[in-house]
Amino acid sequence: MAIQGAFSEHCRTLLNVRIDGCDVEVVEVRSAREFEEYELDGLVIPGGESTAIALVARKWGVLDLLKDWVKQGKPVYGTCAGLIMLADSVECQKEHGQELIGGLDVTAKRNMYGKQISSFIAPLDIQDEQLNSMTNGFKGMFIRAPGITRVGENVQILASLEGDPVAVRQNSIMVTCFHPELTKSTIWHEYFIRHLILKQ
Repeated sequence: MAIQGAFSEHCRTLLNVRIDGCDVEVVEVRSAREFEEYELDGLVIPGGESTAIALVARKWGVLDLLKDWVKQGKPVYGTCAGLIMLADSVECQKEHGQELIGGLDVTAKRNMYGKQISSFIAPLDIQDEQLNSMTNGFKGMFIRAPGITRVGENVQILASLEGDPVAVRQNSIMVTCFHPELTKSTIWHEYFIRHLILKQ
């Protein structure tokens, strides 16, 4: 979704993923027409400003298409603001709240890890076996990052930071509080393709 945020960085990272027998093709989607015309296998909702993403997605006629995508169980990966959009509930919303896509049984908390000036990089506790074999010392980049304060019973924790979940998966939905697209690593995008898209 190229509505707002670090979508170009996600495009670059996806194009750098190397999986035998799989040619990764990336398109930027902004409008309802593009959403319906492209034959999409998976969708990435980037970081940015979740309130702005929701408002523009509604204005451009994309928000209901996104909700239908999730309801149909199609693969989606949300980072930072994308996590907030996919959460079923959100703490510390702006006044009057915002529309959400929902579908992920978690509660997200906006700016849980501080404002922009509090951005940091930290090693993660990887709790997924496949990811653990791929990480090779990966460190998460947290920029005005949301947190996850509640996890539903059917949600799998992929990684945590000081005991708090920062990457989770529920069926065809995957989210991270941090920004892997701003690092040189492709492991999170590779995991998304291998385990959520190719295993449909």
